[in-house]
Amino acid sequence: MIRHTFGNCSYRIAGFGPFISIILLALFIFFELFRNIGHADTNPWILLDAKSGNLIAHHQANRPWHPASITKLMTAYTVFREIRIGRIDLLSPVRISALALSLPPSKMGLPVGTIINIDTALKMLMVKSANDVAAALAESVQGSLTAFVKTMNQNAKRLGMSATHFANPHGLHSIDQVTTAKDMALLTLALQNEFPQYSGYFNIPAIRFGKIRMRNHNALIFKFPGTNGMKTGYTCPSGLNIVARASRDGRELIVVVLGGHSGVERNVFAAKLLQDGFDNKFASKNHPVNTHVKSMKSAMNIYAVPANLTPVVCKPSWTERQLNKKQRRKLRKIHLAKLKKLRETYLDKSVKTGPAHEVVLGQATGINPFKFRLKNGKAPPPIIGTPSWRPDRSAPPYEEIEWNHQAK
Repeated sequence: MIRHTFGNCSYRIAGFGPFISIILLALFIFFELFRNIGHADTNPWILLDAKSGNLIAHHQANRPWHPASITKLMTAYTVFREIRIGRIDLLSPVRISALALSLPPSKMGLPVGTIINIDTALKMLMVKSANDVAAALAESVQGSLTAFVKTMNQNAKRLGMSATHFANPHGLHSIDQVTTAKDMALLTLALQNEFPQYSGYFNIPAIRFGKIRMRNHNALIFKFPGTNGMKTGYTCPSGLNIVARASRDGRELIVVVLGGHSGVERNVFAAKLLQDGFDNKFASKNHPVNTHVKSMKSAMNIYAVPANLTPVVCKPSWTERQLNKKQRRKLRKIHLAKLKKLRETYLDKSVKTGPAHEVVLGQATGINPFKFRLKNGKAPPPIIGTPSWRPDRSAPPYEEIEWNHQAK
């Protein structure tokens, strides 16, 4: 008889030789390590009071997740801190490098050597979610991506984002780029409390560059009354994420939703959480009271790793592949009908996008820490769009649109 102990579990394997027992032990360890990875239908989220920082409700808010483009909130925070200490200012130059231009979309596609200022770069970052601009901003502020990312991680540690690690300033997928809903809520609070003068960057409805108008990916800004920022994010492994802040009747709430299956479902879910928060629908349930988000204790297995939603978000599911065209059309019709009802309930379709902020090249007359030459470039080139493989916002999977609002 062989006794094994793993964590708090102790068990015995009887009647097997040492080799078989080792195999069984390995299988048990594998199960324990990955038991908490979970599935895409239990995505993490958190809702809190923006003024006090107190929790209202959450679900697996300590669960590790790939942040995608909500990474750019930390990119902006790092830039704001550099402005505060006087190393740069909003008119400091940002130069597009070959490395920046080589990144995949979403991007602006500005030619190598083009100069914009930090104010323009931040607007492109928050509205277009331009990966090339994020990299150029990092290089121009700290000299290299490596140095900038190091500062990002130092800022995360200082803010108490203990489960977060950044590998780049743009959010393109990296297995080393990990955060949690709780940590993103902490970052949102820090942006709000430390840099209220820059809150307008997170609430821009659209930008206009030459003849091209680009609308903000965060549809809640113009579809959920009271929303005043923040940022969305998307990659195939991460799914569709959102950080949003809204204000009504003197109350301000922050919501973070990670791992949505489509943009519409993510937006509706975030709007529903905000609406339920404003309506005090969590007050009668077993949710934390007067508990600051910093005081949350992790209930996750220390070996938990982020889920990879690529098979769900960017590829047809196994269930869908088994259906014929008639069955898929029927399910799609049901799915779209449910989405339509939810949109009508939680999103205001009548609200217009709003005015576009004009962005231009050049106008970089501020502090230039690396003394590079300023060259404004030529007329705006065609804008490089989002990837062609971005999923249809109303496409499969056809899971039931139901969410568990019980705190974990």
